[in-house]
Parts: sequence; structure tokens; C-alpha cells
Amino acid sequence: MLGFPSRMQVHAFLKKHGVHLHYSLANLEQDRAISREFEDNAGNRDQHPV
Repeated sequence: MLGFPSRMQVHAFLKKHGVHLHYSLANLEQDRAISREFEDNAGNRDQHPV
């Protein structure tokens, strides 16, 4: 699909661009928690402009 002749080259490309192949439920939960923090901070910024 990406035009690489081997799966290993695809994996290398993805790794170089920060794409994790082994993404666990724990990874998802951590990403969701971080996302909620960003949303909360964005909401606080809207209520209290600098």
C-alpha cells in the first residue's frame, strides 16, 4: 500500500514516524487520560483568558 517492497521497510518507516505497532489497552488508556487533560486545560483557558 505504501509502495515498500518488504514488510520490514514498512515497519521501519512507521517507527521513524512514531507509529507504534504494539499498541495495548494500557497505551490507549494513557492516551485518553492525556487527551482529557488537554481538553480540561483548553476549557479553563476559555473561561479565564490571559
